[in-house]
Amino acid sequence: MEQKHPARRWGIPIAVSMAIAVAVWMIRGLPSRTRFTEQAAALSDGFFVAGAVILAAAALAFISDGGFFDIFGYGFRSFRKVFRVRRKDPAENTGPKTFFDYRRLKHSGEPKKLGPLWAVGGIDILLSILFVLLSGQF
Repeated sequence: MEQKHPARRWGIPIAVSMAIAVAVWMIRGLPSRTRFTEQAAALSDGFFVAGAVILAAAALAFISDGGFFDIFGYGFRSFRKVFRVRRKDPAENTGPKTFFDYRRLKHSGEPKKLGPLWAVGGIDILLSILFVLLSGQF
């Protein structure tokens, strides 16, 4: 299995996090705010929303990697097989025959590295808490 470059493994969650935070800042009108407390409150909102989304994605990936949604994937795969044209050549009819085989095939590699997602989401939440404390609106 190919290893992702560290810049890509960390860069994508950071870029997504910043895009979400900037969108929230624009919605909250950060550039037009003049008082520091209003700016800090808008920054806190942006970092909190971004952190919550990144942490939710990390949690979903963690649960999925554990096999929670495997039965749905196998069910859809089996459902498609029912309506697919059968091939006469047995080599073209590949794929797992049972759910156990499907699960073993799907989880045969190493688990996903979710550290960057957890770290970026956690840092966003910590920045959100910092800006709430700086704004004095708690």
